[in-house]
Amino acid sequence: ARGKRGNVHTYSASPYFYREFQDRSSAELRYRWSQVFIDDSQAGANPFLGGLMNDSRSHEAIAAWHSGQKFDRLQLALTAYGNRTTEDGSVFIPRFEYEQGSLSAAAQFELTDSFALTGAVGYDHLETTTVPPNLFDDDALSGVFWRAGFAARPGRRTQIRVEYGRRYDDDFIDADISYEISSRFTSRAGASRSFETRAQAIGSQFRSQGRQTIEFVERLRE
Repeated sequence: ARGKRGNVHTYSASPYFYREFQDRSSAELRYRWSQVFIDDSQAGANPFLGGLMNDSRSHEAIAAWHSGQKFDRLQLALTAYGNRTTEDGSVFIPRFEYEQGSLSAAAQFELTDSFALTGAVGYDHLETTTVPPNLFDDDALSGVFWRAGFAARPGRRTQIRVEYGRRYDDDFIDADISYEISSRFTSRAGASRSFETRAQAIGSQFRSQGRQTIEFVERLRE
């Protein structure tokens, strides 16, 4: 209805440790805490029955190593990821507890200066607790995942990456293309698939917007 709205409040803290080694590889340890609070009292929510949308809290831990320029034409990346998220129940969406642990190894091998083969393999372990129970099939969402494809630079200003794989019990295509219009402006388009909670989705949205804004301002200063 007209005049009804909800306010989304998101908070995030992400301390990290980053180290570059003499062989030009790098490692990173990161912890991220995120909380999403949705005030929908003016959107028709009943305070006795609960809100229309879920509030959520998320804890994430990431350990990663990247080969950088350690090898001539080969780049490797190893990543360990853990996440625990709790979403409070609402009128329409049940209470949701989510835990994920993932290990992955990714590689990119340059066949030429403008074309490279890419791929990754890993394992997911997911556990979900919902009310009502069995809303998700944890066994189907867990297991080995993989993707394979290529990255190319057909022109000085254009970059393309296309990968096909299987994860979360389904096939997917992960692709992106970028074109550098000028030294200050770049056009990007992409398609991907992920399994994430509301806290992750909203947090990623605001982190992406903030990062894009900073990059845009930096290009204007050049």
